[in-house]
Amino acid sequence: MLANPVRTLTWPEIEDFYDHLVSKSTWPIEPMCDFVRFVAASPYSKGLFPATSHEVLMLGRVANFQRGDNELQVRFDGNSQTFLFTYTQHPYETEPWSRQCDASEGVVTFERLLHKRLRWFHEG
Repeated sequence: MLANPVRTLTWPEIEDFYDHLVSKSTWPIEPMCDFVRFVAASPYSKGLFPATSHEVLMLGRVANFQRGDNELQVRFDGNSQTFLFTYTQHPYETEPWSRQCDASEGVVTFERLLHKRLRWFHEG
């Protein structure tokens, strides 16, 4: 398998990136900014390593993770005001798991995904 590392950033860098997209462009992605601020301030931030490809927030469990190797992508569609969470377990996966929800359900869906589906974090 060819290595395809993702250069991860700090949470403050990710927050600045999305804040810039909203303040300096016309992208209607304020819920994504709120989502990023939530994750950055949460206990999850210590165990998630973020990177971005514009509208896609990529999350891995290790710094500079391999693309598609236990990668959770969070995409926000400004037109439909929905989040799409996509989890790829390995780079050759042809049909990764995904879940879409309204902007208002983004954080709840994310937390349920981390605890119940991926089991990356334990409650309590």
